[in-house]
Amino acid sequence: MIPARILAIALLAAISLAVTPVHSDAASRSCAVDGIEGVDARAWHGGLWVRLAVGIPVPSEAKVATGLDSRVNIRCDDGITVTIGPGTEVNLERLVGPSGPESSTIVQLVRGIVGIIAPNGTWGLFQVRTPVAIASVRSTEWLVEHGDIDGTAVFVRKGVVEVDSDGDAVSLAPGDGITISRTRAMSQVKQWGAERVARSGGALGFGWK
Repeated sequence: MIPARILAIALLAAISLAVTPVHSDAASRSCAVDGIEGVDARAWHGGLWVRLAVGIPVPSEAKVATGLDSRVNIRCDDGITVTIGPGTEVNLERLVGPSGPESSTIVQLVRGIVGIIAPNGTWGLFQVRTPVAIASVRSTEWLVEHGDIDGTAVFVRKGVVEVDSDGDAVSLAPGDGITISRTRAMSQVKQWGAERVARSGGALGFGWK
């Protein structure tokens, strides 16, 4: 039987090869781990969980999970930054890969919290999806939280975000936040107070505080 450590090293090599840029006329986004806090940050790819480290390239369609005391910051070569907070599981379904005005970038938040900075012009559609809502954005900075009990919360730091749940849609401006319950009931849009912003920003770290 091949030791797990050797399998992990082999997988990291495969990931590096998988995201090596290919010369093409089409624009393609590549991303890598830019920062880690804590010791429990893992990526699921190729049938194995691999512990993340700074500098490791992010493969396409990878799943990332963090422990309760860990955070990960992912930076892409087109300026997109994805910050993954503690106790989070997120599928980076269409983060790595084609970019440009005709492309779709999709992040699936299973649980926990993510913060995203996404400059305009490097994607056509950018969505963060949770089990109860879809947050579609323009050039912006925003965060999304999801829990099985509390449902989904979306907060906008900069730009505009449209939140949709079963056909009910609202637009959030800077400072606005909204909550969608696990039964898909939407709260009213309101400006988040400093304490609420600080709680979510503190969970993310990496400049979101």
